[in-house]
Amino acid sequence: MGTLQFRRPRDGAVWAGTIGRGASRLEDGAFASYTTKDGLASNTVAAVLETADGAIWFATPSGASVKSADGWRRYSTADGLPSNDVNTLFEDSARNLWIGTAGGLAVMRDRRLQSLPGVPAPLRASILGLAEDRAGGLWVAATDQVLRVDREKLLRGTLGAGDLRQFSA
Repeated sequence: MGTLQFRRPRDGAVWAGTIGRGASRLEDGAFASYTTKDGLASNTVAAVLETADGAIWFATPSGASVKSADGWRRYSTADGLPSNDVNTLFEDSARNLWIGTAGGLAVMRDRRLQSLPGVPAPLRASILGLAEDRAGGLWVAATDQVLRVDREKLLRGTLGAGDLRQFSA
């Protein structure tokens, strides 16, 4: 099966997410594979991300999984995700972990999945990519447009009319 995403964490290993065979880690010429039997939410992995604390996150169509020193943990709609179909992961400069799902955006702050109060409709659509600019703006790739949102106002739930810019064809 094809590979979706490669990541090289700070320890020098290489992680690869696959379509249907879980995630694999290559280190010193040896592979270790991880599947649902190990704690991965799904054997299809759309994105892999290492966060500043050294945890490895996996975006899957059955939720987000994290492998840390504490073991495996899965996050789903039961924990507050807008959808279990997770497309993308991004850690910003303030160490907020943004989770883009088929049903919108979620954020992990201080090791807690938090709801985003007053999220406008474009941020409740399918989120495919995330990035941050130097001014602290959060860039969001959705299915049919790109958005720039004031990250701090989004986190506080105080977005105004000018705090969300939409770019489309």
